[in-house]
Amino acid sequence: MPSSTIRAAAGISLVTLVSRVLGLVRDVLMIRTLGFSWATGTFALAWMVPNLLRRLFGEGAISASFVPIYARTVKREGPDAARRLLGSITALLLLVLGGLTAAVLLSCWWVPAEWVGKASVDSSGDVSAHQQGRLLLDLTIILFPYAIPICLAAIFAGALNTHGSFALPAAAPVVLNVFWIAALALVWALALRDPTLVVSLVAMFLLAGGLAQMALSLVPLLRHRRVGPLHFPQSGDPARQVLRNMAPTVVGMSLVQLSTILDQTLALYLIDPNAPSFLYTANRLLLFPHALTSLSLATAVFPRFAELGGDGDLAGLRRHLDKACRHTLRVAVPATLGMMLVAPGLIETMFAGERTTAHDLDTAAHTTMCMVASLPAIGVAQLHARALYALGEYRFAAVVSFWLLCINAVLDFALVLGLGFGAPGLALATTVASWLHAAVLRRRVHRSGAQGEPWDLGKTVLATVVMGVAVWGVLQLTGAQSRLGTLTLRVALPMACGVFCYGGVLWLLGVRHVKMR
Repeated sequence: MPSSTIRAAAGISLVTLVSRVLGLVRDVLMIRTLGFSWATGTFALAWMVPNLLRRLFGEGAISASFVPIYARTVKREGPDAARRLLGSITALLLLVLGGLTAAVLLSCWWVPAEWVGKASVDSSGDVSAHQQGRLLLDLTIILFPYAIPICLAAIFAGALNTHGSFALPAAAPVVLNVFWIAALALVWALALRDPTLVVSLVAMFLLAGGLAQMALSLVPLLRHRRVGPLHFPQSGDPARQVLRNMAPTVVGMSLVQLSTILDQTLALYLIDPNAPSFLYTANRLLLFPHALTSLSLATAVFPRFAELGGDGDLAGLRRHLDKACRHTLRVAVPATLGMMLVAPGLIETMFAGERTTAHDLDTAAHTTMCMVASLPAIGVAQLHARALYALGEYRFAAVVSFWLLCINAVLDFALVLGLGFGAPGLALATTVASWLHAAVLRRRVHRSGAQGEPWDLGKTVLATVVMGVAVWGVLQLTGAQSRLGTLTLRVALPMACGVFCYGGVLWLLGVRHVKMR
């Protein structure tokens, strides 16, 4: 793999590490302020919708369709054509997302709160269906417009990545986390205790943070005159090709996102209004290692995939894909096992307090363990999906996503209603679907006929097993009576031991460094 790609991935990882650390800080403050309560669960559900649109339109369908065509336009037709393409895509996004936002806001004004709410009882007392539903609708009114700037930010980030700028777009989540933490700091400074007021204030800060994220990617493009005037695509405009490629991708990726909506909805209505907060916390803890092990490399290699796919170099694309998968799994596999082993101590250290119970912490830990088990599969699936997009295979994702949605739904009902697993069952269903997704995409790429490179995972697996035994042994020999003791003896010490053992075994097996070429 070219060293430039590795350097880009390392730069993204560094910036993303800062973002994830701030994300953990904000999540700790959020749970310490509200606990795993109905307000936290309702906020998680309302916050999920604009984030899903970001993944679907910004980082998903349009980005997957836009980046390969934008990269080819820059290379073959020059900066003027690329400028016009970016301007037309921006105009289309504003039209579609603006209309969708207006429709959602009008619906929230007219839908009775009792239709979407569910009564519950938690540490704050009885909560009526009207109260829970009203908060959900109010938060949706505040948060849904966030989808517009954040989707535009994702498109602008894709353009910057194509021009070799990775660190600045990767810093956008840092900006959002700063706004989020600032909101919670204001809550503590004002001594606010009303949970509905707290989450509403946080939502308003997040909307402002979305505008700041968009500006972070837009300003460099404007400074270098890479954004053309806003206009709708005419005949022969490359934006038409983006739209044609986007249609099946939207269908496929929307089905994937529907599985997330299904999980959160089942958590609310089949379990209780607190349950979405467990899934939200587990997903946040999953994103921390994912950003460092998979997302950064997938982001860095996508422009290269697009270039190789556009040139018809299938063999070169397959070689780059297999190298990227090997590097991803070398980090993701041990990270998964280590995260699962230290999850109980990590959850206790971060979230134990007067607003959380032992049952809350236990449920959060088991949900996190089930969710984190999907980490290697998510990384492999993202890389293979980007390879298929680079090859123009957009329709295949729709078929795969439909069947995965069906499988995920069956597993959700079986594990929650049939076996009573609760929130951990929903996380487990997601993990199973993720592994199936990776396997199907891998098989599709393999059938292309291009010769790939072996992943050589034997040494990685052996080192991971040794690491797991060492971490488990440390956990059995240590105990703690305080928060600092738990952090030291049940999180930091096992993790340090695991890193030392994993690296040591790889060194003994002759793995000295990552080969760049």
